[in-house]
Amino acid sequence: MTQQTKEPTQGGSGADAAKDDQDPPGSSPLDSLKAMFEGGGLESLVASHRTKMIWGGAILVVLALMGLSPLNPGRVLVSGIREGAVYALVGLGLALIYTSTRVLNFAQGEFGSTAAYVIVAILIGGNLGRDVNPDEVTVTYMVGMALVAVIVGAGLAVAINLFIIRRLNSAFASLVATAAIFVLLQGIQFVVFGPRRTFPRIIEGNAFPLFGTQISYQEVFITVVLVTVAVLLAGLFRTPLGVALLASAQEPYAASLYGVSPKAMSSLAWGTAGALGGVAGLLAGGIFRGIEPGFMTTDYLIPAFTGAVLGGITSMTGAVVGALLLGLTVAAAQQLVTGYQLDAYVPNAPIAASFLVLLIVLAVRPTGLLGKDA
Repeated sequence: MTQQTKEPTQGGSGADAAKDDQDPPGSSPLDSLKAMFEGGGLESLVASHRTKMIWGGAILVVLALMGLSPLNPGRVLVSGIREGAVYALVGLGLALIYTSTRVLNFAQGEFGSTAAYVIVAILIGGNLGRDVNPDEVTVTYMVGMALVAVIVGAGLAVAINLFIIRRLNSAFASLVATAAIFVLLQGIQFVVFGPRRTFPRIIEGNAFPLFGTQISYQEVFITVVLVTVAVLLAGLFRTPLGVALLASAQEPYAASLYGVSPKAMSSLAWGTAGALGGVAGLLAGGIFRGIEPGFMTTDYLIPAFTGAVLGGITSMTGAVVGALLLGLTVAAAQQLVTGYQLDAYVPNAPIAASFLVLLIVLAVRPTGLLGKDA
């Protein structure tokens, strides 16, 4: 007897097909989530949106901090931009030297400190027994001192590069050498000028109120200088000279075949960074109307380096963005510590905040927000 198979009815076949369409194997949300974890989809999703997540987290942190009671949002904004602008000028010098020569220059701050002390020596006429009287210094005279700051900073930087850095064979040796230069210059400043000197602002007085906080002419001037420098550097790297500067850092032998001198480009990078450091010293000295030996390194180098790493030390734009973000963070941290009367427990809030941000950035995104692998 032949066994006949029972054909499914038309209705049953349609129901089964509909069921197959609705519930294909592995299509449930649980199965999709499992496949994402096992196939590396989650890691790739996080990696592709990491920068956006960091930006979003940074903005949320800033907004959360500004919503806390001890904070004055206007003062945080003004102080953050003012300090961030100085961080950016120093950080641009760090990024420029590192991008061009692959040297981390821990003497960058001393280009500014030394320039500021040379300006003090000029203002007192070489008489080390007297101090600067800000009332005797005019705006025109201080603007002219900017040229002195540029010359001193650039000259010192080029000399360090020519007589020290070029003779060293490794990045680590250069790092140690620049740190030793800082110690040497700080000691000379202390021996010659003493523990503290008065330093005048370029422009005295308040310009206008913003969010209930008075903006001084000095703060406006600092912001204008930063914008001008950023525009000039952006233009530089779009010129043949800027392209040659980057090419000599990445492929010095190949660049030399095209007539580009790596040594000349190195001197250009150091000289430009030194000029930026000198201008930063002139501006920073007027913020607190006084300077101390090595003040640009002890007060500004670590935040500037952190800002450059935060934005991307191989990116000029990243150095500026990172410095401004860090400036806002440092200003908020300082107000929080003061508002909650934690000064005894956190004696140097700006440096503590800078180290904390640096550790987070190195752990999450070592290349920075806008940087690329060097």
